[in-house]
Amino acid sequence: GYFGKIGSGYGTNNRYAADGMLNGFNKKLQISTVGAINNVNKTANSIQALIKSNTYKGDNNSIDYQSDFTRAGINQGTTAGSIFQYDFISDPTFRKSKRLNADYYYSKNQETINSNRRINTFLLADSILANTSTIEREVRNMSNSLSAKYTQQDENFSLSFATDVSFNKNDYTNMDTGESSRTGTIGLLSSTNSLDINDNTQRKWSFSSTFVHRITSSDRDYTDKKKRYPFDNFTLSYKFTTEDNDGNNNNYATIKSNVNPDLNKYFDRSYRKYNHKTSHSVDLAYPDFKKLIFGNSYLWGINVELLATVNLFNNTVDNLVQDKDSTTMQNQVNPYLTIVRDEYVG
Repeated sequence: GYFGKIGSGYGTNNRYAADGMLNGFNKKLQISTVGAINNVNKTANSIQALIKSNTYKGDNNSIDYQSDFTRAGINQGTTAGSIFQYDFISDPTFRKSKRLNADYYYSKNQETINSNRRINTFLLADSILANTSTIEREVRNMSNSLSAKYTQQDENFSLSFATDVSFNKNDYTNMDTGESSRTGTIGLLSSTNSLDINDNTQRKWSFSSTFVHRITSSDRDYTDKKKRYPFDNFTLSYKFTTEDNDGNNNNYATIKSNVNPDLNKYFDRSYRKYNHKTSHSVDLAYPDFKKLIFGNSYLWGINVELLATVNLFNNTVDNLVQDKDSTTMQNQVNPYLTIVRDEYVG
């Protein structure tokens, strides 16, 4: 079967909002696709929240996807995604199932903030100290995430494989200008200008697998196996994660004094940041460790379990910071902020 929904709206000052959803299903397959676009400060933080807002709204769900009137500026957002589920067995049961789940989420948002501020301070009857500032900011965020998981359950074991992939890109530009002046004296006292430009890219991938073996007492009685089975129940899992962060940041600032030129300042600093992380982890849970060592002895009711974890971790940091000399206009490495480090933990 199929069912879906589409809705849109348009208002004053070119405000708009639109969203839609389409679902399909049969005995083995379920799939949902949804998308939304608006410039009224509505943001869905997950594909699940977006799908819920486009279907039946249960308790505590009415505020997941609504306009945020406390959020500054104008936000133009685009969100889309899909959820997929496929059962390889037509009639899965608690102990007999093979299932593949996957979901994809895409989000893009542009935030624009323009603000002006003026503060007047009355010093004397004919003298006013005025401070003005103007801020222009634009922030752009884009994210992609894909996850998939295969699970299989049988009478005495369960097996799962899962993977997650994400790609995020963020950048912003912030410009701030200000002036300070005093009436009745020299007029303009000082002026400031600053510009901050930043961009960052993140890539992340993880893979995990878990195997659980279990045989209960009822299973053993049913099959008439009354022998000693020390490895009836255990859980073994493995996870691998790798992540890269790469970014640049530039800060410019000037301070000009009309009273004392010696107070003039110039600042130009650039950052190049890189970070790479890799981790491996293996976990073993063995609840019948007592049985392995002492057999079926009661041992005063004391239970002994075995939990083991092995972690390997690598972290590489390469942050280069440079300052531009105001005289030579050449970039020079800042040794106090520059970091190059390679860590291994196991």
